[in-house]
Amino acid sequence: MRRSRVATVLAAVMVMVAPVAGATPAAAVVATTVGGTLAVDPGAGVGSVLAHLDCGAVPTALVGVLGADGGPFEFDVTTSSTATCRLNVIVLGNGEWSLDGWYVDEGTTGRLGLDSEATVITVHPGDTLSLPPITVSRAVLTVDVADSAGRDLGSSLDPASAVVLRGAGSLDPTDATGSGGSLSLLPGSTYLVDANRAPRESPYTGRYYAGDGALGAASAAAATTVSLAAGEARTVSVRLDGCATVSGTVAGGADLTDRTVTVANPSDPDLVTRLGTVAADGSFTVRGLLPGDYYVWASAVASATSSQVTGPYYRGADPAADAAPLHLSGCTATAAGLVLELPGLSGVISQTPVRVRDDRAVPPDAPRCVQVAGTAGVPESAAGAVLNVTTDGPTGPGYVVVYPDSSGTGNTAPPRGSTVNFEVGASVANAAFVRLPDDGKLCYATRGPSTVRIILDVTGYMMSGSGITTQVSQRLLDTRLATHVGQLAGALDPRQVYTVDVAGHAGVPSGATGVLVNVTVVGATALGHLRVFPGGAAVPNASTVNYAPGQTKANATVVSLSAAGAISLYSVTSTRVDVILDVVGWVSAGGAYAPITPTRVIDSRPGSGRTNLEGPLTGRIPYQVDLGGAAGIPADATAVVLNVTAVHPTALGNLRVYPLAFNGDDTPPYASSVNYIPGRDIPNLVVVGMQPHSTVVFYSDTSGSVNVIADVVGYLTAP
Repeated sequence: MRRSRVATVLAAVMVMVAPVAGATPAAAVVATTVGGTLAVDPGAGVGSVLAHLDCGAVPTALVGVLGADGGPFEFDVTTSSTATCRLNVIVLGNGEWSLDGWYVDEGTTGRLGLDSEATVITVHPGDTLSLPPITVSRAVLTVDVADSAGRDLGSSLDPASAVVLRGAGSLDPTDATGSGGSLSLLPGSTYLVDANRAPRESPYTGRYYAGDGALGAASAAAATTVSLAAGEARTVSVRLDGCATVSGTVAGGADLTDRTVTVANPSDPDLVTRLGTVAADGSFTVRGLLPGDYYVWASAVASATSSQVTGPYYRGADPAADAAPLHLSGCTATAAGLVLELPGLSGVISQTPVRVRDDRAVPPDAPRCVQVAGTAGVPESAAGAVLNVTTDGPTGPGYVVVYPDSSGTGNTAPPRGSTVNFEVGASVANAAFVRLPDDGKLCYATRGPSTVRIILDVTGYMMSGSGITTQVSQRLLDTRLATHVGQLAGALDPRQVYTVDVAGHAGVPSGATGVLVNVTVVGATALGHLRVFPGGAAVPNASTVNYAPGQTKANATVVSLSAAGAISLYSVTSTRVDVILDVVGWVSAGGAYAPITPTRVIDSRPGSGRTNLEGPLTGRIPYQVDLGGAAGIPADATAVVLNVTAVHPTALGNLRVYPLAFNGDDTPPYASSVNYIPGRDIPNLVVVGMQPHSTVVFYSDTSGSVNVIADVVGYLTAP
């Protein structure tokens, strides 16, 4: 905490905000001066001093860095009414230590104290205030942490959290050090010293300093306070013990990683959270627990890059939903034989994209395979993978198909259909839902006159029982007369609805509620786009495939089926186009996936009327959009399925669409979602996680700008 505040203030020293030229204040303001002198104790080893007058919403300048001897300081405060301020001073000790203190008025002199001790400075418009001289000094406390037998624990504790200083009466940490390290104190202030109280895995319970030679106090109220004079150096000892223990087994979650047991009670600040690692056989032991009431639960990670899975609280013999806490009656208490439940993976799991293959020169008609299950965060038990497939650098047109290695030999023949149709001079991407065979391998093969670079990024995976079943691609429709398949023969007329029966065809069962389909537009002679939606529904304002003259363009999508098991097609263009539909899977009722009629949730183009993302995206800047509640997405949705289109790009680039991280980090992944070129509108299907945040991040890797459209085609929930 100390270091983050120092960094913030240092940044403020370097960045000054200039007033807006010609701005007129809302009310008359009067300049006020607050000044004084900092006198630095020459024995404190101070390198430099920073001072800041905190007046809440009233702006003040930051005094620049004062030298090792301190010196005079002065603040100008401009305000139209009385302001209440506090003076903050940060002392830097030659890069080895720091002190963060607040001005405390002691009559004829002042000192630095804790936040809770700060003197309020009342500033009236037009006043000139001169504060008493402030003495900057330091005291040093060394803390030795030992066990109850007096043996040093310096090598047994986490140095980042072994000892923490707290202002007496406050639970806000004010400084931290490792065992046996030195703590810088503000002289005259009163502290509590706690040891080993950070939430982590440890055999030793957290204690407060209770006097040398004594076992540490169990509560803050029983702790012995510490206060040092200026220049004083003192050593104290805090003793720990192992105290109570909880052990048992975790049932389930064998297909998860990083299984952990947590023992905690957030409502009792004197009880420290303790963690325990779960062994391969499911056993666990958590030590270092003080007497009290605890909740116990297991958690794990769904993959190396995806969300956390948490089991229910331990209930013992009580099956009630609201579990009573586990009571540990004394320091020698043990609770053995606990059985914790941890649900296995289910549904469709979205993850930050992970690259599994970058094959820079794939020749035509030469299948290659890659291991997916058991790598890239995909468990070996996964039933299918969600991929983003990118092609780059071909010297002629062609296509690539990605499919399961069903034979288990790496020689499975490529099926009919395409995953990505590529063209000269462009990087093209498309999403793919692909079944994982017993050996967990996926294969890819190209057709065309040249070699091409193939990139495979895993964006998620499907478990058995997810409600989504994938299959080897089966052709449902090809309107071209020379290769005709299905109900429609001949190219589609523009702006006319065509309906295609799906249920009962191309491997889709009669009870399916949705279909996973790769949609390809062939033979376009004008710009346009194709809309695919539930059969018989109103034509939506959402495109599935954007196409251009002379190019074959494909895009994957998930479409709800009508009650009759059909989907509809609608081409928005001025000429006729041929359409190919390849089915790669279907959605069952009651599963994790809920397909919906495509619904527009983002349109950054000016005049679109949408305000969640306005104007073209500037290159290399993350844009966060909260989709919670949009298009009927429920609060418990684990992921959302979007058809994302890059519109009017001004330069070559790619768009990356990904979930906001657990800690709020929006750093973009390496893998792209949509690759685009100037003069073309390029779509792709994207599956994005929605937990614990409902925020989706859009990042355009380009030297120019690009508009973005996103249509929700479905969402995922935990089964």
